[in-house]
Amino acid sequence: MKEQISKIIKEVYKPLTFIQMVDKHGAIEATKRVVEDEKQTEGFTRLLMEGRADLAVENMVIDPKFKSLFTEKAIYNSRKRLEMK
Repeated sequence: MKEQISKIIKEVYKPLTFIQMVDKHGAIEATKRVVEDEKQTEGFTRLLMEGRADLAVENMVIDPKFKSLFTEKAIYNSRKRLEMK
């Protein structure tokens, strides 16, 4: 997760709100909170606008290596958002 955030900072922007959430709740819980919310985040929108949806945490959520860490709702929302890009 830290590598992902570093790449976003280097290539797109600094996701301050998400970084604060990770510091407060840990990477997995922060990601769960972001993707389980029905609303698409400003960060996801920004990544889409920059053509960098590949850096969105939603990709990690649907990755077979990490899927077991997330709820069905998180996986569903992540797939739905990524399909809309």
